[in-house]
Parts: sequence; C-alpha cells; structure tokens
Amino acid sequence: MSIQFKSLSVLAEEKGIPIKFGIATDNYKSDTKIGQILKYAFDYITPENKMKMNYLRTNIIPAGSTYSSSNTFNFTDIDNRCKYAKENLLNIRWHVAVYSANVPQFLKDMDTTGRLNLNVMSNFISNHITTIFNYVNSNYGNVITCMDVTNEVLDNENSSNIFYKYLGNSGSQLVNTVFQIASNNLPSSDKIKLYLNEYNIEDNLTKLDNLISIGPNSLVDGIGFQTHISVSKAINTSFLHNFERNLNHAKNSGYDIQLTELDMICDVGSTLTDKLNKQAQGYSNILKIALNQGVNLINIWGFKDDQSWKGATNYPLLFDSNYNPKPAYTALLNVLSNYNVSDYGSGKYYY
Repeated sequence: MSIQFKSLSVLAEEKGIPIKFGIATDNYKSDTKIGQILKYAFDYITPENKMKMNYLRTNIIPAGSTYSSSNTFNFTDIDNRCKYAKENLLNIRWHVAVYSANVPQFLKDMDTTGRLNLNVMSNFISNHITTIFNYVNSNYGNVITCMDVTNEVLDNENSSNIFYKYLGNSGSQLVNTVFQIASNNLPSSDKIKLYLNEYNIEDNLTKLDNLISIGPNSLVDGIGFQTHISVSKAINTSFLHNFERNLNHAKNSGYDIQLTELDMICDVGSTLTDKLNKQAQGYSNILKIALNQGVNLINIWGFKDDQSWKGATNYPLLFDSNYNPKPAYTALLNVLSNYNVSDYGSGKYYY
C-alpha cells in the first residue's frame, strides 16, 4: 500500500511539538491497510475493547469455588497487540483496568452466590493489574506507557457497580483503593501514567470538579477527557471556550491531560462536502485548544467511519470508509504546520 499523505506523528516531531496521536482500534491485524496507516501516521494504539477485563478474564470458575488467580487469563489479545506495537515502535494506551460495564461473568456469579467480599475483590484487582503489568513488561518491555485505571466512575456510584459495592462506599474510596493497587504494582523498571477517564467533562465544570475531588493527586497522574462530541459543538464558540477552560482547570490542578476517545459526528451542513468541511474546522479548533492547554495525547476513537460506534453515516472519524484521509485529517496537519511551538502548554485561550 502506497501512502500519499503526511504523518501526524512525524510532523509533530519535526515541529518539536510534544504531542502524540493515537487510534483506538481492534482491527489493525485483520485489516492490513489499517495496520500500515497506523504505524505510519500515529504514535499510539489503544485496544478499543480487547484489554478490558471481561475480554482478558474469560475462563469460568466452577460453582462453589473461591477465586483463584490460575487459569483465568487469556493473554492472546495482549500478545497480539503488544507484539504489533513493539515491532512497529508504537506505544499502547491500556483501556481500561476497572470499569463496571466490563465485569467478567465469573465475577458476577461469585457476587450472586455470596463468594465475594472486600478482601477477595481487592486481591482480584491486585492480581489482575499486577499480572498484566508483569506479563507485558517481561515479554515486551515498556510498551504500555499510560492507562485508564478507572472509567466513568462518577456515573456508577451505586450498588449495581460491583467494584463500588465491595471496594468503597463512595467514588473517592473506590478510586483511592484501585489507584493505590495500580500504583503499588507498577513494574520497578517502568513508570506507567495512571489516568482517570470520564465523559461529558469537556464543558461541564461541575462534573470535572467532582472528578478532581475524588482523585488523589499523589496517585492519579492524569485526567482523560473522552471528548465524544459533535461538529455543532466543535464550531460553537461557547462550547470551545468552556472546553479550553476545563482543560486549563485540570492542568492547573496538577494533572496531565489527554483527549482519550475523540470522535466528532457530522450534525450540521447542507451537503456531504459541507458537512466534512465543517468537521475539518471542528477538528482544527479542538487541536489548537489542546496544544495551547498542554494535552500530551489525542486518541481518536476508531480508524474509519464504517467502523465507528457512532455509525458510518455520521462520519465521525479521520478516515472515510475507503481508508482515505478526510478533510479533518488534513486540517490537523495544517494546524501542526502553522503552530507556534512556544505556545504549547501556555494556557492561552483562543475563545
């Protein structure tokens, strides 16, 4: 495959801009075109689903048994992703260690049959994180450089959240417990950045403050802004002002910041060309703000439009269904080409 467009990764490096770009996808191996473009144009790969707990812990514990660390890991997906990343000089963003939407079935069964308690759950989480850290570190080195320790914890502070049920009676206690486990079990040769990942904090200052209030600064390295947005928001000056305000607030609160799941549905425009041009402006606006506020990674949630969870006809991503870079991709290149690197992380506002 002959690639005729510029690499985001290479251009940022050439300009001396300390930002990285990533793609969340599980299709890089089955689709070789994606694999080629990914290693050419980006710095990071994020397994969209395949490193979530219920994908890695698939084996069943027999009824009546207590939890055992043996025979409950499936390393196939980890091996596939880490091998690809290492061979192609990419890094991995691990999404996600603890998330109430991805609980292994055997853990649910243990809950309903009364075989879980604080000690068992704490040991389970510790074993889960430690085993993956050690396995990846010993086989692939420091290929994982950052991870979502928790995801969407603010909207899951209830008894239906199995982790909240056993590890804490508040979001703060749950986050403290899980981040302490992750921090205590980092490989000695590595420093993986630990992130709190959350949605709808892009312009909602109250929700962002709630997230910050439950995250211990000594353990949480960064805040992940999911950034599932629309073009109408990304070209709206009020939203953009609030977005840069929130990024600035998180940064000034002592956290690294990443845009972890960026996509942008086309909800305005009279023709497809008009929609894509407006989307290009939206992506351009987001990148300019991210650079000034010191975002260190922009991770796009999907590779091409027909693979997006938002639907192909919403055209949310940087590549069309035929693997071609869209105007949005070109807009990102233009921002990087014209950016004054001395403004990176300055906190200057555009809006």
